[in-house]
Amino acid sequence: MDAANIFHTGELARMSEVLDEAFALIGKDIVLAHAKDLSHDGDAGHEAAGHGKLNYDRYLSLLHASGFRGPLLLHGLSEAQIPGCVAFLREKLARVAKKGTLSSNQDE
Repeated sequence: MDAANIFHTGELARMSEVLDEAFALIGKDIVLAHAKDLSHDGDAGHEAAGHGKLNYDRYLSLLHASGFRGPLLLHGLSEAQIPGCVAFLREKLARVAKKGTLSSNQDE
């Protein structure tokens, strides 16, 4: 699953709906997940995780709810961005594991 790549132009306003639909269709079959971000509507995702518009609370909650426990690959980032992105994801993952439910955060 690469959530930053599933949005077509004009769909960012429907982020929760698009993510929910993707997970309804393939959630139980996900064996690998990507962690990168998208900077604007219509962008296929070329930003480091946490530096763009992807709702990571929702994305990671959906991964968790689907039973995914596989690797989460960081890419599209510089070496200097690694510590910040890892910290960002660890904080989000810890929150998801603690709550175990979907976040009520608004889409950006």
